[in-house]
Amino acid sequence: MDRKGQLWVLQTLMGMVGFDVQHPGSQSFAEALGYNHADMLKIIEQMKTGAMSTKYLTMVAGENETRAMNAEERGYQLSASELYQRAAYLYLRAQYTYFRDDPRKTALHTKGVGCYQKVMQLSPTPIERVEIPFEGKKVYAILHLPAKSGKVPCVLLVPGMDMVKEEWHVIAKRYYVSRGVAVMAIDGPGQGETLLHGLKVTIDNYEKAASAVVDYLVERPEIDSEKIAAMGVSMGSYWGSRIASHEPRLKACATGLGCYGPKDVLFNIAQPSYKINFMFMSGIESEAEFDEKFTNGMSLVDLIPKIKCPYLMSVGEFDELDPLERGLMMYESAPCPKELWVWENEFHPLGGVASEFFSLASEWILEKLGGRYDPNMDDRFYIDKDGKWHRGNGWPLWWIM
Repeated sequence: MDRKGQLWVLQTLMGMVGFDVQHPGSQSFAEALGYNHADMLKIIEQMKTGAMSTKYLTMVAGENETRAMNAEERGYQLSASELYQRAAYLYLRAQYTYFRDDPRKTALHTKGVGCYQKVMQLSPTPIERVEIPFEGKKVYAILHLPAKSGKVPCVLLVPGMDMVKEEWHVIAKRYYVSRGVAVMAIDGPGQGETLLHGLKVTIDNYEKAASAVVDYLVERPEIDSEKIAAMGVSMGSYWGSRIASHEPRLKACATGLGCYGPKDVLFNIAQPSYKINFMFMSGIESEAEFDEKFTNGMSLVDLIPKIKCPYLMSVGEFDELDPLERGLMMYESAPCPKELWVWENEFHPLGGVASEFFSLASEWILEKLGGRYDPNMDDRFYIDKDGKWHRGNGWPLWWIM
């Protein structure tokens, strides 16, 4: 199936609907990450087609960068930091639209990293760029440290397919660093700077790269090596599950925006940009070869049964990339202490509850790192749109079986 030939459909619909055409709630999820609502509206209002998104992402990023420099010149460090962060996010989102090696992609990525470097310099708590050797190349990461002294827990944040490590900034600050917890945000194989410097993703090198990151963390004097966890969203739920099955030093793993089941929907039915981008991430140009190696090979069937640490799955009732039935089958196969959250009427981005999910997941992780759980835990909840948590089997209340 030639997915590239279908891009015009996505671009046309983006011009008509905006970013939510990809999934209902996409913009709300982006804003939970820290994208600015006014910035998103300004971009959407000027787009007549998705092909124009790169232009307006770049232009609004430039406006924010100019405002940031003005604020910095006046000594307004908090304002400058927030504006540099907004600029960095938009430059880095703009580079994503090039699914190939391209000097414009490199330039936009460099601008985004440069703006984020200013965010790091202005941060009241330490933020460090980290480069970890792996397979003859490097995994690029950002380490956020709290102000407190002594050893602290650390959470490895695993991004979605189209995310980069810098996009975890607000989540890291708001839900972890503020609670005295360190964060390691990574560009895994095939993502961000790691991809920019030539490290492609394979079926199994993501979890191996994550182990190299854990190797680095346990050597850091600030990190409590007995309290390392992971949290991943979207494709990061898939990679996070792989990491948890592979890495015995993880003490908890929370995942959301599920990509637990087979990848036929993701790569052959959903928006064509996913497959085109992942082919670039893997370095495979033939769709037939890609389908053989990835579409048909990215299974968690044999891996989730190997997870031993406490494990959270959080899914939308109507997730269009990973139908609920598939997620439930994967959940059943986990032998570890586990918990399931099914959110009523939510789609893949959990847009209506994204901020709530990030907050709850962070507290779930800290609870498990503190050892506060039953080793036989199997808690399943259906969370209705009014906020009520229904303990049971996790099935939607209207299912009749």
